[in-house]
Amino acid sequence: MTDTMMRTLREGYRRQCGGYIIVLTSSSAVTDLLHHGDDYRMINTRARFLIWYGSTDKSFETDDIWKKVPNAILFHTKLGYRARKRMTFTIKGFKWPIVSGNVDATKVIDFWSQGKYYGRSLEGWYRDKTNNLKNVTLRILAVEHPPGVIKYETAEGQIEYAGSEVEIVKELSHIMNFDYEFLEVESDTKWGGQTSNNFTPQFYGAVARLIYGEADMAIGSFFVLKHYLDFLDMSIPLDVACTSFLTPNPLTRPRYLALILPFNYKLWALVLSICFIFAPFGLYALSKLPIHASEYRIFTGRSQVIFTCFSIMSQVALHLWPKFWPVRMFIGWFWMFCLLITLAYRGAMVSFLTIPLFENPIDNINDLATSGLRMGGWGTELHRLFKTSISSTNGETAAKTILKSRYEVVDDIGAAVSLVSEGKFALYENIRFLKFIKQTRNLTRHGSPSMRMMKQCIVPVHIGIAYQKNSPIVPTINGHIRRFQESGLMKRWSQRLVARTKQHNQKLLEGNNHADESLDDHHEEESSESENDDEEQAEAASSSNKQRKQRILNIKDLQGSIYLICFGFFLSVVTFILEMFVTHSKDAAQNVNKELKKIKDKAKSNGIFAIPSDSSNGASTSKVVSITSKNQLLANMLMEYEGVVRRTESQIPKPRKSVLTLRKPKTDSVRVRTDDNRDVFFSYVQ
Repeated sequence: MTDTMMRTLREGYRRQCGGYIIVLTSSSAVTDLLHHGDDYRMINTRARFLIWYGSTDKSFETDDIWKKVPNAILFHTKLGYRARKRMTFTIKGFKWPIVSGNVDATKVIDFWSQGKYYGRSLEGWYRDKTNNLKNVTLRILAVEHPPGVIKYETAEGQIEYAGSEVEIVKELSHIMNFDYEFLEVESDTKWGGQTSNNFTPQFYGAVARLIYGEADMAIGSFFVLKHYLDFLDMSIPLDVACTSFLTPNPLTRPRYLALILPFNYKLWALVLSICFIFAPFGLYALSKLPIHASEYRIFTGRSQVIFTCFSIMSQVALHLWPKFWPVRMFIGWFWMFCLLITLAYRGAMVSFLTIPLFENPIDNINDLATSGLRMGGWGTELHRLFKTSISSTNGETAAKTILKSRYEVVDDIGAAVSLVSEGKFALYENIRFLKFIKQTRNLTRHGSPSMRMMKQCIVPVHIGIAYQKNSPIVPTINGHIRRFQESGLMKRWSQRLVARTKQHNQKLLEGNNHADESLDDHHEEESSESENDDEEQAEAASSSNKQRKQRILNIKDLQGSIYLICFGFFLSVVTFILEMFVTHSKDAAQNVNKELKKIKDKAKSNGIFAIPSDSSNGASTSKVVSITSKNQLLANMLMEYEGVVRRTESQIPKPRKSVLTLRKPKTDSVRVRTDDNRDVFFSYVQ
């Protein structure tokens, strides 16, 4: 094939050429040309072909290329031996759709012989043959991926397929008159993809089976990806969806946080600093001015002004009003500030007490990056799409870097969904699948939602049906799909699948062995239920509003108040114990002083005088005593003093060592050692 011919064919394909006239002497050259044009998308196989050839062989009319060329007319001439009028013209057409192994694949449409026309064609040479496939069996790959395709197991152990794309195939089989056979795909490859080995593209999964001709079409939420269009054909989009993340539902916050949630931390810091620092300091400074010297003590004491500001903030009336107008103005404006803050706090508190409190939801990739959740999706192709979409956005933020490194390729979508419901994972998929999972598996054992979809759209994708390259039935199926969409059948089939899946799951939970009994008898009931979805939602919304209006507060709603009063009681008890301890220590110290005073008075009355003095380090108290009595009297006085010390030392927390020391007399003295190794000197006064 020359370069000029190849450029001509490519230009004709680019402009979607509607007809080709091929004149070749060899039939094998015709098939080689068509195969080459099909492989490299240089020939529009859905166009009209008029092929003249000189000689044929047995393999020409049974070649597989004619399965993709429904509008091909074979023009053959045969010359007589003597005269031109003996020339014969034969017009043949293919019995399309062609079944593999059929030897008689063509039929004569028109015939000229010896100048006479023997017409046989009643419908013309070219007509649309894809509207009636004449009960041919199409091999269809079914990749289980709700809501397009979902697989059930009946009570008899048979596999049954359902879903919106399965319903499309069933309707098309009635309209286009064909049979179908669903082929299962490997669970570890599913849609498949493309890998490069020595710069040669290698395919696997459903994509490979379509490319190699093992199936005619494939369903199951196939993404319309640009790098596949060179090897496959795709239908018009069944849906334009986005890829996003299925994340755990925000957890309910503890109810006791309702006391602090009405204000954020900045507002709390402002209010508390004004009420306990700036306002008391201003009131104290204003009341301490010389012109306000006769102001009441509650406005001039250091501790009193703090309690006064706290009572104003709590909206407690003052039992005394300031004497001077500057102080009154200061308290009045501070009271207005506290009134506004209190009203705002009370209004917000009502909503926080009546509406459950939840943590911040995950609505974008920044929230997902900071949440610390594991994340990922099924298959390498979805991973590649995620990395491409993240990298194509403006800028390289820290969140994008974290998400790229944290992405995991999961092998089991069901297990990943279970991890999402447990609050441990974020699943990356298209929103059609995520909505289906949310509608069918989004309940915990307590009946509350466990999963939600992230609001941010990562990348928009088109979902369609995959075909073999240059499949002739694609335009006809696209027309029917467009009618299904405009009539609302696609939405209707999705609702039916959701209802059936819920019923199936419910029967599995109830342990019913007949979970897959026939549901066709209930189609009318399901239809009426789906038609009344809007009414039910409206009723549910109105009932929820009524419940919200009639909601009665319980103990759980007032956890914060209960915890606050319990903390106040505990703090009061601790303060009371400390007060008793301090008071007891003071009483013990006073008793010691009283007893010592009695001893001193008694000593004076007996001719003994005492001179008290403090020790140099202040840790103990010493007594300097000079006596003029006899030794026996001094010994009795010492024993009485030691009894007081021992009796009082057991009552105070930090006993002070009481030591009796004597001023060194000028005469002889007597040294006495006490039980705690203390020395006391006695001497006579001359």
